[in-house]
Amino acid sequence: MIDSLSRFASSFVALLSAEPLVNVDGRIDEIRDAMLGALTPYVALEPVLPKAWISIGVATDIQTLWYLRSDLVGLLADYCGEGAAREQVSVITEMFRGIIPHGQFPRAGRIRK
Repeated sequence: MIDSLSRFASSFVALLSAEPLVNVDGRIDEIRDAMLGALTPYVALEPVLPKAWISIGVATDIQTLWYLRSDLVGLLADYCGEGAAREQVSVITEMFRGIIPHGQFPRAGRIRK
């Protein structure tokens, strides 16, 4: 029920934003895998899995993954620096195109390097 409600909400938002509809289910898995993949090299350095790792792993909707990007940047910045973390997450952010309304994407002028 929740998955179908999430698909409906994502489809409805896509219609309102005049962006093409995409297969949200497959993209959720791809995005989750990319987020966990970015953290994988550093997980071995932690004695306990970070909360963000667990949250990403159990996220069932695209909005949750969208908002977990900030946690991902924070964790990656601890290990590889803020610049490298932002670069990695910007690639993941692009995976949300067509799913998240355009207005939610960061504006180029607002991103600090």
